Amino acid sequence: DMLAKRGKLPLEEALDLFLPIVSALAHAHRADVIHRDLKPDNIFLAEEPDGHVIPKVLDFGVSKLVSASGITIDGVLVGTPAFMSPEQAKGSRQVDARSDVFSAGILFYMMLSGRNPFEDAPTFASVVDAVLRREVSPLPDVPAPIWEVIARAIAKDPAQRFEGASEMS
Repeated sequence: DMLAKRGKLPLEEALDLFLPIVSALAHAHRADVIHRDLKPDNIFLAEEPDGHVIPKVLDFGVSKLVSASGITIDGVLVGTPAFMSPEQAKGSRQVDARSDVFSAGILFYMMLSGRNPFEDAPTFASVVDAVLRREVSPLPDVPAPIWEVIARAIAKDPAQRFEGASEMS
């Protein structure tokens, strides 16, 4: 709701919200849990009595234990297409913490730009195709070191991404 109402956020505010989200993902990853559906709808903003806002990562309904086998069938899409990693969009069982890193990178991009780079595709299939093939252009008003973090997080090849949320933060 916040992003829909306000659009892009100032960098400092985006970082104040984003870093606790990445920290929550890092805790999940240390417990060998992959969220697989990180998106704005699964981030709730809890407001403290003093007005301080604490983001909470929710809805682990399609999460996966790294050590679990046989839970996901190859070729089955799990998650929200505009936020899923390319390997997730292909329906691969080989989804690990780097898939959540991709989703976090898209979330951070959205916080800084006011839009998801893949949601403009008109159909489900075209969104999946955009995730798989479309390169995301740098945001002109984002400092180079911040863009480097986003670009690495949303690399199409998981081997080029951060290993997990801890490294990303």
